Amino acid sequence: MLYSGAEDGLLEGPTWGAYWTQNSYGTAMTTLPFLGDVVFKGIRESQNWWFNNMADGTNPYAGGTQGWAPDGCSCDNGEPTGCNFKQGDGNVPIHDWTLEETLSAAVMQAELLLISRNSSAVIEFLPKALRTSNLIEGRRDPASGMTAFLSGPSSNLLAPSFGGWTLPNGRHAWSWMTGIVVTYSAALLRLVELAKMVEDSVSEKLYAARLAMNLKGLDQFLAPGDGDYFVRSIDPNGTLHGVIGAARHGYFEASPNHDAVALGVVNSSMAARIVSRIKSLGNQIRPNVFILPNTDATGKPSVSGAGGIGYDDMACGSGPTCGGIFEFGTWVNGGVWTTTEARWLMAAARTGDVNPAFESVRQMKRLYADTWRMDNPLVDFGKAPYQPDEDINLTVDNFGSAGGLLRGLFEYVYTSTTLCLVPHQPDNITSIDQGWGARWGPYRVFLKAHGVRSSGIGAVTINGVPLSPPHILNSSQLTLVFTAMPPASAAALASVNSTFRTAFTAVNISILYNQHPQFAPDRPGTHPFSNRSHQSAAPVFGCAELAAAHGLSVSQISKLEEFGAATSAEPELKSTLAHSMAGLALGYGYGFQNRCDGFNSGSIAQLRSWNASEASLVAMLSTQVSVYTGLVGHLNTTLARSVDPLAAKLRELWAS
Repeated sequence: MLYSGAEDGLLEGPTWGAYWTQNSYGTAMTTLPFLGDVVFKGIRESQNWWFNNMADGTNPYAGGTQGWAPDGCSCDNGEPTGCNFKQGDGNVPIHDWTLEETLSAAVMQAELLLISRNSSAVIEFLPKALRTSNLIEGRRDPASGMTAFLSGPSSNLLAPSFGGWTLPNGRHAWSWMTGIVVTYSAALLRLVELAKMVEDSVSEKLYAARLAMNLKGLDQFLAPGDGDYFVRSIDPNGTLHGVIGAARHGYFEASPNHDAVALGVVNSSMAARIVSRIKSLGNQIRPNVFILPNTDATGKPSVSGAGGIGYDDMACGSGPTCGGIFEFGTWVNGGVWTTTEARWLMAAARTGDVNPAFESVRQMKRLYADTWRMDNPLVDFGKAPYQPDEDINLTVDNFGSAGGLLRGLFEYVYTSTTLCLVPHQPDNITSIDQGWGARWGPYRVFLKAHGVRSSGIGAVTINGVPLSPPHILNSSQLTLVFTAMPPASAAALASVNSTFRTAFTAVNISILYNQHPQFAPDRPGTHPFSNRSHQSAAPVFGCAELAAAHGLSVSQISKLEEFGAATSAEPELKSTLAHSMAGLALGYGYGFQNRCDGFNSGSIAQLRSWNASEASLVAMLSTQVSVYTGLVGHLNTTLARSVDPLAAKLRELWAS
């Protein structure tokens, strides 16, 4: 329901007409390996908006009254033909450019390319990534030994909460923000691997040298005392922001800490210390299961009415002095953002704990998914939607909870040459059969794991054959080497660099732990969600009337059915984005009918109001229309431009 056929990409949500870097960060980093073809294509296109519209130094902001966006700067929010180079809320004229958001865009795009292994896209991306890297390099401060970067207000991910260095005269100067170092390092880690993938040794050495310089100075951002977490920022006069319990700026800043762990910037020892510190903060940082961006600077509880101010160093001051959405617990100052939740769940999983992810999914389902209120931010410290007057809510952020669980179970660490799988399922889950394949170039990796995970990995097979070198196996993880994988089909190899082919070679990985109980037969019983019967005295909705008003026409549906049948006739035609889009459009139509019939029969519970229930039905029909529109656009643009004979055949089938 986030896909827009008119833009041929994903949007932040139905009430948001663009795609934001910060908001999509957690969902992208946790779900990219598992996405279906249409959504993967949607994210790929939306992320391309950020780089296709990247500033080149000639882009005036606010008519040039606020300067020109520097070369390499990407978006707060992007569209097919536009990009916002500053965070647009708050006191925008004093805002710095979208520096950490630009870096997060580079992280997401690099991760997508490591997963897809699309070498032509890598070669196209690396020069753009270099422009971003050069932009950030221009902010290296000699006063820090070239290990920290100067940035000003609103240059952080969850902008505009960062106020920079507040001078005695009230102006806001640049300071050293930890998040820039962490997110830039995460980008550089991945850029090194992309450069290796396409044998670009010059870029590889450059990015490796810049990464080494970052990591050399990372310890300067550790909090005083035990040094088990990072502060938020350091003013050039030595003032620390984000030291728990300090008289000034005594809050904890979550993002640079969980991101350093989730994105592989710190080693395993430091990762464990950071995650332990976050857990020790309890309800101060996770009062309603979901993680907050920050705790209170005065140490008060993260609860409405407790008198907390949140940050005391925003450009506008503290929560009370800024007022409105800047109040503690509402928006960027202590409100819940599931994009950060997703990255926290990745961090916890990488230290061996997926329980926060299970808790997060349960909470998201109970409070928001079941009632179609998947909004962001979540106000009142995570207890209510930001847009309560909408009949239903949906944002890309909220899929980060489920994504954090899925990726956390096996981590899926991609490099230029390997895929590392690190199991983390709890011991009370002794059998996992992942029915969807994780993407890796021409492959989809289907995982099974049986036994008690803490007993250690005893054996692994690939397509039924015992794992052998050069693949690497120890008791806690396995590393698959790309060049030693089973041969991929010609169709799968052709799909890697294609804009419309989707064929893949399935690879079945089976993990057997040292302790493994016998498989037990399924126990008879009632599915936990199958008894939700809510009888209606009479039909509530006119399904045919709604479909006629908001869905595709009969002729359009027939067209999809005929095209789907024709493309199903040959494997090559079936393994295309066009076939997937046709099937998805039809699927939303079937889903609408089932949901509408369920409302009318009482087998599906009504939402909180008649309007909300109707809105959920209309959303399914609108998505059907949007995917259909996207399919037509795909046929008339991508396939029309292609010289691949299969593209012409698909267009002929559609026209027939």
